[in-house]
Amino acid sequence: MANLFNFLNVDSFFQNIKHYFENRVELIKLDTQEAITKAVSQAIFYVVFSFVFLIFFIFFNLSIALLINYFTESNFWGFVAVTLFYLLVLVVLWLNKAKFEFYDKVEKATANLFTKKNK
Repeated sequence: MANLFNFLNVDSFFQNIKHYFENRVELIKLDTQEAITKAVSQAIFYVVFSFVFLIFFIFFNLSIALLINYFTESNFWGFVAVTLFYLLVLVVLWLNKAKFEFYDKVEKATANLFTKKNK
């Protein structure tokens, strides 16, 4: 019987299967590590970008409010106008939130981030 196993190379066959699964697990670990690294680097980029954009947006709105103050010769009407504008935008977005499907788009983008293969 031992001669039959030696003849069929059953031991080397099982060793090859074992090495195949070990290599496959290692490949999955590396792919997961690559996906996590990419997600973290993108998250850091978007946080920094968002912070810089927020600073720009704040100063831009302050400039618009001060410009309106200058033309109305007032100390507060510019700020009231900018505030009312954003309140109007907020109300319009709230009333039309079903049309924008924001949550569905975010969910799809998040799913694509982890399922898309990078080339």
